[in-house]
Amino acid sequence: MKSLNGYKVFISIALLLGNGHYNFDKMLLFTAKSMINRLKDKGRDTYPETHQDAPSACLSGRGKLLTKIKWEMMAKYLMS
Repeated sequence: MKSLNGYKVFISIALLLGNGHYNFDKMLLFTAKSMINRLKDKGRDTYPETHQDAPSACLSGRGKLLTKIKWEMMAKYLMS
């Protein structure tokens, strides 16, 4: 490759690598912050006092069926 074409290819590859490095660092930072926040909140009681207030207790038979169907659909999507 000569002159301008070589520089175009170099710039293109540098942009792709730089963008990938930026996104990797960004996701690594968000993951680390999330893990630190979860470790800080681990000691707190995040569950309701009574189990009747829990969302799963409020679901009727139809709601439980819909939840089950959603999980099955997500699993099938991930397998394909």
